[in-house]
Amino acid sequence: MRPRLWTATAVLAAGVLVRVPVFGGLDGILPAEGLYVDERVYAEGFGALDSLPFQRPPGMYALAGLVGAGADPARARWVMSALSLLPALALALAMPRRGYWSLLLPLAVVVQPDLVVFGLQLLPAVPAAVAVTGALLALSRGRRATAGALMGAACLFRAELLLALPLVALLPPRRPGGRMRLVLPWAAAVVPVMVLNLAAGAGPVISVNGPENLWLGSEARTLRTPPGVEFEQLVAVEGRQQQTFLQRAADGISARPLNWLLLGLRKSASSLSVPGPGRNLELAYLVRRLRLAPLLVPMLLLVSLGLWRVLRGGAGAGEELRTQRALAGAAVLSAFLFLPAARYRLAAMPALWMAAAASPPRRRELAGWGCVAAGVLAVSLLVPGPVRKGLTQIQQAEHRIGRRRPRLALESLARARERGYRGADLHNLAGIALSMAGDGEAGLSSFREGLRQAPRSPTLWKNAAVCLAGMGRREEASAAAATAVRLNPALREELAPLLP
Repeated sequence: MRPRLWTATAVLAAGVLVRVPVFGGLDGILPAEGLYVDERVYAEGFGALDSLPFQRPPGMYALAGLVGAGADPARARWVMSALSLLPALALALAMPRRGYWSLLLPLAVVVQPDLVVFGLQLLPAVPAAVAVTGALLALSRGRRATAGALMGAACLFRAELLLALPLVALLPPRRPGGRMRLVLPWAAAVVPVMVLNLAAGAGPVISVNGPENLWLGSEARTLRTPPGVEFEQLVAVEGRQQQTFLQRAADGISARPLNWLLLGLRKSASSLSVPGPGRNLELAYLVRRLRLAPLLVPMLLLVSLGLWRVLRGGAGAGEELRTQRALAGAAVLSAFLFLPAARYRLAAMPALWMAAAASPPRRRELAGWGCVAAGVLAVSLLVPGPVRKGLTQIQQAEHRIGRRRPRLALESLARARERGYRGADLHNLAGIALSMAGDGEAGLSSFREGLRQAPRSPTLWKNAAVCLAGMGRREEASAAAATAVRLNPALREELAPLLP
């Protein structure tokens, strides 16, 4: 067997050996047959592509439809996990022979904890990383048009990558015409989507949730609020959503420009942490629970080496280095403007992998590499992420409620409290579970406690109305239902039997 195939076989074996127990371990925490937060949106599959404008980048909708995410999430997770093996396998087969480095680097990539964990999520981070890896490998072989097309495809999964396009376009080309052969196919892949959204009344964007993410990234309170009933009342808007969120972001930035700048710098620093900041997922907690923590050491070394070479300029020559820098810059800029999350950053991570793959570490690099590694480690330890402790158990409780297992859901909520979770979502889910278990009075009390913390949550008012109706308190149920409909008119049909 050829050396490259031996390397690829070893990488594949290591990847599978890590992923199989992680799948089982994660299934015990967040059951594989469930859908969580953004996964529920993407599970709409091809159906979400029937209407314009696209609420989110369309690539993951199409992939979710192909893998049957809505019908069989567990099977789709296996497919996504297999997809997460591709970047390391491509590196093993395509990178130049560098002795032991040709094996160690792909091995470090294939067991990188964020790649392993997000490979089990029905989210666009891994498909985007696969496309970016292919683009950078194509670029290293001088295939600029192929690289551009693959970068465009990656943008249809993670729209933030589009920030790299102007950075690449503005950097001086190594030779005339070389830049355009990369930029034009890249733009050609995303412009049709932008034109469709523009024609549908949105801006010339890949997805219309960008303004919302811009606003969410402009205030510390929005970053700290996970999806749920508290988040629901924060994002409630009237009229055209894009304009409303853009105005909110502009108002917040203009009112507190220094606070916004400092928050952006903190988010940018957080985006460089290991294993990375969470948003809707407690990545650091899951890494510990899944016994992946020892793999953070090679991840730290790999990320810091790639980052050092991108900053120093020792990661390659010409367009390869410029594109790597553009991708790294786009990841940091995205965190500054929008949300710092490891799953967003993962799409740009191949830039650091390719930079590290250029050659084995040299003695003259050790000082700089060590300084960058120390900086990344300090950021990882000192800069807190926005995710709330106990969010995993909240998601677990939601799944158990959906499966009509209220007692188990209450156990999850008790564990969330023990881990420090506080907020209206805790009381909303407890109210549902208690009502489902037959204790309407305790459920109503929990809903009321939630309403004290999130008084403009239509979901809490709706749940309180249903609970009151189940207890025979028709007049109070009608009043609560009317409040829910006033806050969210879309609930009118659902609550029609309870309305006055």
